Formats: sequence, structure tokens, C-alpha cells
Amino acid sequence: KKVKVLAKKLQPFSCDKIWTNDEKKHIPVLLAGVFSLFTILKSGASFNRIEEAGGSSTFGDKLLMKPHNIQVLTLLYMFGCGKGPRSSLESQLMQIRTGEGKSMILGAAAAMLALLGLRVRTVCYSEYLSSRDFRLFEEVFQKFGVLDLVKYSKISTFAEDSNASKGNIRDLTESLLRGDLSSAKLGSAVIDAPAAKSPQRRLRSSSPTTKKKKQRTSTSSISHTETSIDGTKGQALDALKPSTSVTEEILLVDEVDVFFGAEFYGK
Repeated sequence: KKVKVLAKKLQPFSCDKIWTNDEKKHIPVLLAGVFSLFTILKSGASFNRIEEAGGSSTFGDKLLMKPHNIQVLTLLYMFGCGKGPRSSLESQLMQIRTGEGKSMILGAAAAMLALLGLRVRTVCYSEYLSSRDFRLFEEVFQKFGVLDLVKYSKISTFAEDSNASKGNIRDLTESLLRGDLSSAKLGSAVIDAPAAKSPQRRLRSSSPTTKKKKQRTSTSSISHTETSIDGTKGQALDALKPSTSVTEEILLVDEVDVFFGAEFYGK
């Protein structure tokens, strides 16, 4: 409850909002709350059984599922801690070594972003890995009441959802070529699909490859192309432009290096 109250104090939150040191000081507290709940839900019962049986507290501590230092440091850096007195939530490329726990980093990041009022989409190349990672933090999302704001899926599913949110692309393309694309045809699709109108920020996580030895951080800006067409077609396409009144969506990409392979990126 205290974590949710603290998160409310930081709202309304925007990716472009400049964070001050006074606001950043709450980030470690939020992160501690997320991981504390995660540890209690995942291994609290086992720890209590050891304690009740009179077992060693040292042994009980080893049973606790809790974050490693590199996971905590990655999340703090991702949320702007240590970047100066004033900064915003930037698009980033974070390199995490194999075995250092990307699943927990992505889950905790999704939970914190959702607590701040943002929608979160976490994508991966594998349906199995995506489902596994979601189940790891599903109960945490439920307890914080943000389950509806977080979605895990394959990257292909995300692309399909993004296209489908704008309506039937085949029908819309045909209507555009025939010159009868109207606002009426787009209205219901736009209204029913907030994902189509939400500006997106991307925070990516990747495993190291043989050619990548050090952490890299990159910043990219998200822009929206505007097309001006005379008549009703121009008005219809204007309906597809992002609206700042809709909750922003954060895109978290797992195993981002895989997407640069021939299967996804091409030869």
C-alpha cells in the first residue's frame, strides 16, 4: 500500500517529464517495495517454515529469491539515477550478461512503470520465454493492481496487434486507393484501440554476444510522421495520429540482439 501511495505522488508521469533529484530519491524506495513483495510472494513461505522449524537463519536467507546487485544497479540507471540532477526517461540499450537475470530486471521495470501509470509491453522472440517471464511476476502485478497495464508477448504478436489496432489494414489500403477512405471507417478502430494513439518509448535489454564486450547506452527520439492529404482522406489519416491525452506505452525488448539476426532483420 505504501508503494502505491508513493507512486501516486509521482503521477502524472510522462516519458518526457524532467525528473528532479527530489523525485529521483523515491525511485530506490519504489524498487525496494517491488522486490520486497516479489521475495515474499516467491519464497516467504519457505523462509517461514525454516524459521518455525528452528533452522538456521543463514540457511533460510539462502532460500530467499531476491535481486542481485547488478539487477538493482541496472534498474536504477534505467530510471535515471546517477545521471545528474535533472533527466528524463530515455530510450536505452542495456547489455546484461547471460545468467545475470534479465527476467527479474524486465519484470521489476514493468511493475515500476505500471505503478507510475504507464502501459507496458514486454516482447521477446520466444513465446515460451515470454510466457515464463510473465508468470514470474504475474502475482506481483496482481497485488499492485496493474495487471491490466502490463502485457508480455512475442515481437510478431506485438507487430500484429499494432497493425490491427488501426483497423483492417487490407480494407483501409483498398479504400485509400479507391479514394473513399472516410473518418467513419476509421473512427471505431481508433476509439477502440488506444495502443494506436499512444506514443511509445523503448527500453531494451540484450544478452552479450562475442562482439559486444561492454555496456552500451543509446538514446533515440520517437517521432510521428504527419501526412497531409486534401479532403476527407486527410481528415481520416489525422485520426490515426497519436493523442497526448492517452496513457503512454513503454516497450521493453528482451534479447534485442536476436532481432538483428537474419531471421528478423534480414540479410
